[in-house]
Amino acid sequence: MLGFSASMIESRLGRDHYLVKVWRLSDWDCFAVILKDVYARRAPVGGVVSYDPPKMFRAMILQA
Repeated sequence: MLGFSASMIESRLGRDHYLVKVWRLSDWDCFAVILKDVYARRAPVGGVVSYDPPKMFRAMILQA
């Protein structure tokens, strides 16, 4: 099931847009389990809150 933001993006871009296809390719929640062990910093450093690791992983995939 798509979340609110994903369904909004799909409704604006259409089902055939490459970003929607990439989103539907995988269960992105399974990466959260893997990435939480790799990126274990939980507390902010210097007042800066870290980005969500699964979101950063998706951004890296899109940049590739």
